[in-house]
Amino acid sequence: VNSILPVGTTVLSAAPKIGKSWLALDLGLCVASGRPFLGYQTNQNEVLYLALEDSLNRLKERMGKILRETPPPDGFYLTTEAPVLDEKGNGGLIDVLTEQLKATPKIKLVIIDTLQKVRGQVRSKTESAYTTDYKEVGALKKFADDHGIALLLVHHNRKLHYFY
Repeated sequence: VNSILPVGTTVLSAAPKIGKSWLALDLGLCVASGRPFLGYQTNQNEVLYLALEDSLNRLKERMGKILRETPPPDGFYLTTEAPVLDEKGNGGLIDVLTEQLKATPKIKLVIIDTLQKVRGQVRSKTESAYTTDYKEVGALKKFADDHGIALLLVHHNRKLHYFY
C-alpha cells in the first residue's frame, strides 16, 4: 500500500477488540482486488491471510460485510490454521510459508493475525521477553526480506492494570 505498508515487516498493535482484524482483513481484500485502502492506492497482488483467531464462518460473515456480499477477489487466500515458529527444517511456520510462496509466487502480502498464535516455545527462564520477541520477529523479518514481500503482524498490546 503506497505510503503506509512497505515491503518488509510491519506490526499492527493495539488493544484487544478494537478492530485490528477487521482492518487487516479489509487491507488484504483491497490489495488482492487492487482497490484503494483507507484512501491510499494499493499495488494489486495476491495475499495470504492467516486468520488464526477466527473461524471460517466468522471470516465469511466479515468478508460479506466488507465486500457487500460480492465474492472475494481471486488471489486472496486465507487459512485459520498455521504451525508455530520453529527452528528451520522442522516444519515450522517459516517452512510452511516458504513452501506456500513457492507454490503461489504472486503472493506479495502475508498477514499473520495474530503474532501470539505463531509464537514458538515458551521462553527459558534465562531469556528475557524482549530477547524472545526480538528473535521471533527477527526470523519473520528475515523471511519477508528474503522473499521481497510485505508481512503484516497483528499483535495485541499488553493489558495493563491500573490501581487508583
